[in-house]
Amino acid sequence: MPTYNAVEFLDRSINSVLNQTLKEIELIIINDASTDNTTDILNKYQKKDPRITIINRGKNGGPSVTRNNGIEIATGEFIGFHDCDDTADSKYFENLYKYSKNYDVVEGMFLSCTNLSDNCLHHIKYQPQGSIYDSIWRRSFLNEHNVRFGEKKMGEDAQFRQDCYKHKPRRYEVPDVGIYYYYKRRSGSLMNFSDKYLEHLNKEAYDQKGKEQAKVEKAKAKAKVKEEKEKAKQEKEKAKAKAKEEKEKAKQEKAKAKGN
Repeated sequence: MPTYNAVEFLDRSINSVLNQTLKEIELIIINDASTDNTTDILNKYQKKDPRITIINRGKNGGPSVTRNNGIEIATGEFIGFHDCDDTADSKYFENLYKYSKNYDVVEGMFLSCTNLSDNCLHHIKYQPQGSIYDSIWRRSFLNEHNVRFGEKKMGEDAQFRQDCYKHKPRRYEVPDVGIYYYYKRRSGSLMNFSDKYLEHLNKEAYDQKGKEQAKVEKAKAKAKVKEEKEKAKQEKEKAKAKAKEEKEKAKQEKAKAKGN
């Protein structure tokens, strides 16, 4: 987890990792020469949880340098990336790891969000490139092929995936079961999204949520109609059976009266 002057979101992101249901993890936080009180926050968490390792850089290097720093000292079987202003569902890494036995890269799903609301958009699936957050990467494979982040500060994650996939890793795409990583786009980050863009993204997510809700409501209404038809059919069959039974009973009564 690289971090640079993101104290507003740092607690949320650190807890997002520490609260994962997959407990056998190490959280490596690289403080990229922050000038706010990031160090105080990191020290607070390190005292509370021995799974945290902190690297304090004296000079700002950007996301590629800091992530490479983390890869170099990581000791786990797999490596995952989590930004200092994002969050993930508590079962996110456990859900990826359970499929990892015979694979080098396990691909999950992330959602594009803002801090304006809880509305999110499913990300577009880029192949063979895209965000690094939706995957975990076998550390031995990265080291064997010397896969690292390049020097550029923009698009470095796409390049990382492309460089990795050149070596033909064994890949598994996890089914979408509603467990996500939440990519929180914001102004002030390295990408420095404009307020106008963020408002547009939030509206787009809101519209998508409305469409999905409408789709769900339509499906519910359709199911209800089907249920009512089935109920009417059952009632009709029940009435038909009852009439048949009464008819048979009357027939028996008539035969009995005739016999007497």
